[in-house]
Amino acid sequence: IAAYLVGDIVADNLSFDNKLYQNIFDIYKNYIYEQGNLPELNVFTNNQDSEIQKLSTTLLINNYSVSDLWEKKWKIVIPDPESDEKLNQFVKESLLSFKLNKLERKIISNEEKLKDEDDYDNQLIIMSEQKILKKLKQIISSELNRIVTK
Repeated sequence: IAAYLVGDIVADNLSFDNKLYQNIFDIYKNYIYEQGNLPELNVFTNNQDSEIQKLSTTLLINNYSVSDLWEKKWKIVIPDPESDEKLNQFVKESLLSFKLNKLERKIISNEEKLKDEDDYDNQLIIMSEQKILKKLKQIISSELNRIVTK
């Protein structure tokens, strides 16, 4: 899954706005592309960067678990969130949501550029890019079963 995520994000030339998340992503990317495998957990938990250490340790701790009473007492079966089907769906939706967020930010940025642009040719270029970005937004929103109002 990590290789898929890294490959998809790199292919679309996306990056994280949060520097810490970008640093962690870069570690994964470097291991996958340079060594052909995933980094061990200790690469993060023993990292020179204390923020990476802290975040990785926090993410590794699971404070919650589903009670057995749901099934025993109330006969309600809770699906395993780590099942392949659920995990694949979660990964796909998370990646699409990430891309959608980036698209929305780019659309807003272009709208600001368009307001400030005086050159007609540059306005046409920005409007052309906006049309493509909005179409991509519509496609991704549709895949996520979200309604686009703008």
